[in-house]
Amino acid sequence: MRCRYCFYADVADSRAIRSYGIMSLETAEKILNSVRADMSPGDRLSIAFQGGEPTLAGIDFFSGFFSLADRILKGIRVSYAFQTNGLLLNEAWCRLLKERHVLTGLSMDGPPDIHNSQRPDAASKGSYNRILASMNLLRRHGVMFNVLIVLTSSAARHPDSMWNWILKENIKYVQFIPCLDGLETNNDSCFSLSPSEFRDFYLRIFSLWERAVRNGQFISIKLYDDLVNLFLAGNTTACGISGKCTVQYIVEANGDVFPCDFYVLDQYKMGSIILNRPSELKSAGTFFLDEMRGYTRSSPCISCSYYSACGGGCKRMKNNMYFENGKCCYAELLDVILHPLLSLAEKIIHERSIFSVHR
Repeated sequence: MRCRYCFYADVADSRAIRSYGIMSLETAEKILNSVRADMSPGDRLSIAFQGGEPTLAGIDFFSGFFSLADRILKGIRVSYAFQTNGLLLNEAWCRLLKERHVLTGLSMDGPPDIHNSQRPDAASKGSYNRILASMNLLRRHGVMFNVLIVLTSSAARHPDSMWNWILKENIKYVQFIPCLDGLETNNDSCFSLSPSEFRDFYLRIFSLWERAVRNGQFISIKLYDDLVNLFLAGNTTACGISGKCTVQYIVEANGDVFPCDFYVLDQYKMGSIILNRPSELKSAGTFFLDEMRGYTRSSPCISCSYYSACGGGCKRMKNNMYFENGKCCYAELLDVILHPLLSLAEKIIHERSIFSVHR
């Protein structure tokens, strides 16, 4: 793939080593042993595979990884997630994902015209039809999956087309990811989302979504699920939504660890999980957390009525989701949708569990 908005390419260009290659099973075994040393029977562990594109490691790598985990992580409750562009998915991949109960995120940017303009392959050809075939393959094998849509400036201008596509393809779980600026830039890309575009897109999608829910057709929109969790249950189910960063343990192919996948940069390297246990590495990430907190103490956040819950949000997304011309577009969105969202959620949570609410 050669996605036109790829933020990770920008991150890679800012490092001394652009790519760490593909992890070996020998490295994976050392990582799992290090993690296990910090855990007790009954603990929970979430392992998410991302890239680049994780299927490029090959199906044998993942079969071997799962076998290693079965042996090393006995007594630990492990859940797996897997983010893929879908190009290499086939029957064998789907059987493995199903067998291992891997929650699979499929990157797909909406209707064919939007998707193909944003996600061409290495030969500059559109990838929509191949990804749609992969989505149908996941369905046939009963693989748990959601669709991850990068919300670019151009895509945000077409919420009705996006919603109609979601309905047409019968997609039940959707996550929109704001398209970010480069690390050293400020909305210099034609793909970068602006806060007002973020606000206006979600306002329109909410009206369409609310109508569908009231008619008995529920579709999980990740932001709405996260808001219900945050404001009804007091739980943070999305990184940065409460303005408090936590160390995520982003592990590169050689075992080097970084605190956040937006900041896989040399200056934020926490150490090596092969040489150090996670508990030892966590303290090395405190400088990163302190730097991220510095943003949330600034005005106008502290005078905002949502500050106690939002905390200023994610620093990395401030130019694409929050502030524009001195005002917070996220707060303006919440002013409109939060009360009807929570009222609707309280009503139907008691009828059937359609929101993913963690109390």
